[in-house]
Amino acid sequence: MNSPYFIDTTLRDGEQSPGVVFSLQEKIRIAALLNGAGVPEIEIGTPAMGEKEIQDIRTICDMGFDFKTLSWCRATRSDIRSASLAGTDGVHISFPVSILLMSAMGKNPTWVFQQLKELIDFSTPMFGYVTIGAQDASRADTAFLKEFVCAASAFGASRVRLADTVGLLNPVSTYEMVSSIRGVEKDLPLEIHAHNDLGMATANTLAAYMAGATCLSTTINGLGERAGNAAMEEVAMALELSVGVSSTLRTESFS
Repeated sequence: MNSPYFIDTTLRDGEQSPGVVFSLQEKIRIAALLNGAGVPEIEIGTPAMGEKEIQDIRTICDMGFDFKTLSWCRATRSDIRSASLAGTDGVHISFPVSILLMSAMGKNPTWVFQQLKELIDFSTPMFGYVTIGAQDASRADTAFLKEFVCAASAFGASRVRLADTVGLLNPVSTYEMVSSIRGVEKDLPLEIHAHNDLGMATANTLAAYMAGATCLSTTINGLGERAGNAAMEEVAMALELSVGVSSTLRTESFS
């Protein structure tokens, strides 16, 4: 297995927890703690939220931390333009991949594939790397999800995130989903983004890793939208003690 690669999203998805709003000083303190723990990449925010968010992101990007930085965007040019002002190393572009979510957003598969290529091409000159999100992957048709991931790879994406957006996966279904994609896309880095609605985010993240998704989206203490996300400290220690795989994180900093 490849070493697990942690992508912390405390400053993006973590701040979507009810009642959670970080000040700039708190964001800087969180970023410093993540840097001290050796987290290699953080999803630092959503530039489309406005000028204050852009300035906060840029402030952290300019502080010289060791981690790479990523902006989260919807699949629109305006979001990507906002991200280019924030100064992050990379950009993450999220696409609906289930029929349910596409219908809710007034989109269809033709739109998804057309925009996938156009927005990767649009983003590539602005950023060091472009990652693509398969939003609501856990409810997507398997054949469509495979086609989406293969297309993202062919169009130049650096990584694809499989998001259990509504938190309904279990370890078995997670393993099966990732394995099915690995069956058709051998080399593209895959990321798992698990939600904890049913209390299985950590277990699902481990299952995804064991099936070939070596990029792990986590937050500090599992903070996040609704019931939260996979907790970085749980995932790191579960990998070490249950799977026998050590991460590059400095786990002594967790205390």
